[in-house]
Amino acid sequence: MTSREYRIFFEEIEAGGAHGTVTYALSSLEALKGEERREAENRLIALAQTGDLRAVETLGLAGVHRSLLVLERLSKATNDLGSAAARAILQLMGPDEAALARVAEGVKTISRVESAFAAYELRFQDGPKAIVGLLDALMHPFSATRANALLGLQEQPIIAPLIEPRQSPLWVLMQDVSTDLKSVWKPAAERLRATIRALMDGVAPAELGLVYESTSLPGDVARVWTPNDHGFDFDALLRLRGHDLAWAKSYLFHRLALRDDRAPEAMVVLGMTEALPALRATLDLAEQRGEGAVHRSALAALEAQAAAVKDE
Repeated sequence: MTSREYRIFFEEIEAGGAHGTVTYALSSLEALKGEERREAENRLIALAQTGDLRAVETLGLAGVHRSLLVLERLSKATNDLGSAAARAILQLMGPDEAALARVAEGVKTISRVESAFAAYELRFQDGPKAIVGLLDALMHPFSATRANALLGLQEQPIIAPLIEPRQSPLWVLMQDVSTDLKSVWKPAAERLRATIRALMDGVAPAELGLVYESTSLPGDVARVWTPNDHGFDFDALLRLRGHDLAWAKSYLFHRLALRDDRAPEAMVVLGMTEALPALRATLDLAEQRGEGAVHRSALAALEAQAAAVKDE
């Protein structure tokens, strides 16, 4: 008589991709003992050898060490299977140079799931190869991949001291990368990569303009950070200067990406003509929410400001 968890595990395998999960009934596998556990592991290893990504993920997360030889062979593949196998090796063995290098390559895959998993695994690895992989992940169009890269980079010793307070130049760059608007995140990712590489090469933070200088009243920053029910405090916004103003503009982009329909008017108040591409990109979704008029008004005002500057 087989156990309930054994039956659930093999039913999940028979269902194939129908359930849309990343692993095969991981919790059921972990509950198995003795011969049932061994049979389940054997099935996973056999599936992994056929190129089954879910089996590879399950072997790593379940800690099936006797699958290492199979995983090491699979990790040499140049596709998503190789990247998944390398991540499984890191989960089973800890630091492994070859597997780490292969995972770092995995962030470049067009697969959103595989790139995000690769970046997630790199978050918990140390050394230059991990950082290089995280820097590559910053350029991925999938926001979850970039988010994992940012979380990993924030923990690096050369970066952590430079991202406080939230108005610090390096944090502003990271905030831009996390903003899911292509006109914002992509150029910011390129600048962030160049900046971190310079730090790794020994360039002083001051030379890179990364030392935060307070030029505004703390109360004004706080009022921008916590907009009231009616929107942003325009008076506080207009009093911000230097690094604080750069942060506020970045924060407005971030709020725009999060569908905060109060952001466009604040952008007009600050004369943010650089926001025109982002406002155009978000117009359709705003129309669907019934907030298109707000965005169209902001677009018209900023286009007029841009034209006036051009004519000067």
